Amino acid sequence: MKLYKMEERGYLARITPSRDDLAHLITAIQRRLMDAKNVTVTRENRLQQAYQAVLQVAIAALHAKGYRLKSKPAHHVMAIESLEHTIGVERGLRDYYQSLRKRRHDVIYDAIISVSEQDLEEAIERAEGLFAAFREWLEKYQPDLVDASIWHRPADPG
Repeated sequence: MKLYKMEERGYLARITPSRDDLAHLITAIQRRLMDAKNVTVTRENRLQQAYQAVLQVAIAALHAKGYRLKSKPAHHVMAIESLEHTIGVERGLRDYYQSLRKRRHDVIYDAIISVSEQDLEEAIERAEGLFAAFREWLEKYQPDLVDASIWHRPADPG
């Protein structure tokens, strides 16, 4: 669904993009990815962090395009859907992120705690790939929204 349709249906609100807000979102993504790689945490919690990184990339891309995601039923679905119309994520990859969203849902709400190491590694790799694609897109199309130092800022674990 195109962004204007998401807005018409009440999933998105127009905003003025903010460098500070975008910097906070990017830092949050970096921290989620750092947490996803923390081997002292359970695989299901690491999977949730990889998914949260994907979700926050979608939110950050919407922010850069001048939108805020509204909280309503299916807003996570819409956030992932929006990746096709913000940073140009292909449908097959978008579908993977939707399956990751469902997997995260199962872990939280159905107490499914069987996350394989292979599934976890794939989730982390694809979340990192999405973050890299977001960075490339942002630097190409919205370079004035970020300071280059944000990409090198260590994610403070505190």
